[in-house]
Amino acid sequence: MLQKCRSFAAAVLILAAVLSAAAYCITPGCPLPVFGQGELQIFWNGGGGLSLTWPEADSCTEYQVSVRSGSRHFEERCTEPYASFSGLTDGERLRVTVRAVSEGVNLFGMERQVRSWKTLKASVPPVEVNALALEAEVEPGNVWLSWNGRQGKRYAICAVEDGISYPVASTRGTALSLRFGGELEYPSSKEPFQVVVREGFTGKGYTLYGPPSNRLSLERSDLLNDHLSLTWEETAPWNYTLLWSEARGDRYELRQWQSGVWKTVFEMDSGPQSISYEIGRVGSGSLQRYRLAAIDREGNELSAEEISFYADVSPVYATVWPVMDLTCYDAPNGVRSQGSIPAGTTLCVLEETGEWFQVRYQDQYVYIDKRFCLINLPEYLGDYCAYDITNSYASAFRIHDRPLTQITGQVLPGFESVQTNTGFLVPCLYPSAVKLLEAAKAAAADGYRLKVYEAFRPQQASEFLYETVSEQLEFPALLEDSDGNAVNPVTGESIDLSTGLPAEPEDEDAGQTDNEPEEETNAPGTQRIPVDPNPPERLEAPEPEEETPAEPAEDASAEPDTNLKIMAGNRRLTLDDFLDSGVSDHNQGIALDLTLEDLDSGAELAMQSAVHDLSWHSEARQNNDLAKRLANYMTAAGLTGNSSEWWHFQDTAVQDAFRSNAVLPREVSAFGLVRDDIGWRCRMNNGDFAKNTLVTVDEIPYTIDEDGYLID
Repeated sequence: MLQKCRSFAAAVLILAAVLSAAAYCITPGCPLPVFGQGELQIFWNGGGGLSLTWPEADSCTEYQVSVRSGSRHFEERCTEPYASFSGLTDGERLRVTVRAVSEGVNLFGMERQVRSWKTLKASVPPVEVNALALEAEVEPGNVWLSWNGRQGKRYAICAVEDGISYPVASTRGTALSLRFGGELEYPSSKEPFQVVVREGFTGKGYTLYGPPSNRLSLERSDLLNDHLSLTWEETAPWNYTLLWSEARGDRYELRQWQSGVWKTVFEMDSGPQSISYEIGRVGSGSLQRYRLAAIDREGNELSAEEISFYADVSPVYATVWPVMDLTCYDAPNGVRSQGSIPAGTTLCVLEETGEWFQVRYQDQYVYIDKRFCLINLPEYLGDYCAYDITNSYASAFRIHDRPLTQITGQVLPGFESVQTNTGFLVPCLYPSAVKLLEAAKAAAADGYRLKVYEAFRPQQASEFLYETVSEQLEFPALLEDSDGNAVNPVTGESIDLSTGLPAEPEDEDAGQTDNEPEEETNAPGTQRIPVDPNPPERLEAPEPEEETPAEPAEDASAEPDTNLKIMAGNRRLTLDDFLDSGVSDHNQGIALDLTLEDLDSGAELAMQSAVHDLSWHSEARQNNDLAKRLANYMTAAGLTGNSSEWWHFQDTAVQDAFRSNAVLPREVSAFGLVRDDIGWRCRMNNGDFAKNTLVTVDEIPYTIDEDGYLID
């Protein structure tokens, strides 16, 4: 029994000793360090100097390095995977040992060190090596290195940083090309790239590199060329980034073409860092034009490149107006109706799916037939077209060079709200706008841009134009003096184009007596031409732009030409050849009045007449080469021309396919809810956005915050 007790006690003591040893050795939370793949790299630096590098170890606190050379022994502790030694003797065997160590606390709370299971070792016999002579030929992006070695031996090309060599390439030849811009980065403008070549020897667990060659120092400017290779990429829908390659210079300057001038938008120092510029989100169809220059320290421009591109075109976030009352649905299938949206309601496109637009109306997200929507061209096509809706500020309608009272230079009824603080509203039926885009792209490819003078025209404007011009057809055509003032050719009086009445003189009493009776005025809407039994000498009309037998010149003895005579010439033209008395293609949003301009300068090209010249000069059979070019762009896109107006094109195919007589009698409005990437905003009639207020849109009240966004 006593023997059993003694045996049990001994076992307990042994177990306690084992557990104590385990508690001493175990270090919780301190993982064992493990070397990565690779071997020791040993660099002789000459003069008894030696450098070592080795694979990095995970979870390592420090490295313990031991070097023995003959009878001399060196030790080093370091935290990075490299070390340097001096005072060694060439021609003796070299023994190197590297251990990875991590530190922790054992179960007794005592500090402990944990060494890696693997130890990097190398035993290097004496090797006789000589320093090499290195030469280089430098060209942009590349350096060609050569040295006085022997084919078949191993050579390492090493970059030198802070006195430490790092192999960047190897070969068994005596020459090598280093290319920059990929894995090998260009040096910074402050730190040159330093390179040496060493002869290499391979042994068990190590590579020995002989003494370095002469060191070459390569400046960044030596390696760069003058090619910026400026390009762009779309990183997200309507989000773009500019990219370029390294080029000679000390900084980059990026400019954007804005309002006819280059404006600096970005500057950065040159160097191996990422060289790009995020443009961010841009508008549909917007023309992006940039110029990048590389600049030296003295401010001289060493190289420059320009780039231009159009953003993708999409109706998303564009303004649309139903051309008639449209049924709306809860899905893009036309199955379950959610009521109807009145014609002319200002809406914002959220999504295009097949034949449907998703919009928000009275806080419902619904789908409507996109084929019966007018879309605002500037928001949809962007810079593919230019826009000058003259009817909204100074109508260009004339009969050749003769102004029309109440029309020329006036705002036409129905166009009062078309010009906003941010541009023009230019509605066009969506299917026709798609064809216009095709024509605009073809023009842009040739260096031109379509310039739109009119698209949708409210019926009230059409009726006013037809009636007002009709009343003046038999009147003597007005002249214009050298100051651009309208003049009655019979009386010589200046005419106020807004009323058709004689312009009031600066001195109201000049030329009048108290006994003079007031002259009668014509009825509203007519041109006032008083009859004088002793008229003053008549003014001669200006010389016509071109001599033609169809339009004889006026003289003092002849009666002044009427507007109708100038309109028709010797053709059988009437007002109906130019204006519709009923529903017109413009009223349906499927017609466009436009011309061409130079894409770079913005200068309008010279056609055979001005846009909206209601005369025989505008007939398509007289088209000059530029007018023919315009017609080719438009007809190739599926639009049809007009025989009496070179500028007019309509989408007859859409009209025939839909067989729609839908007409908006009134003008469209900018007022309504619009969306951007941030949220919803309320746009007012003048194009500005409401801020910090309450608004009611489509009978629904909304609160607008100080930044101009709806608080839903």
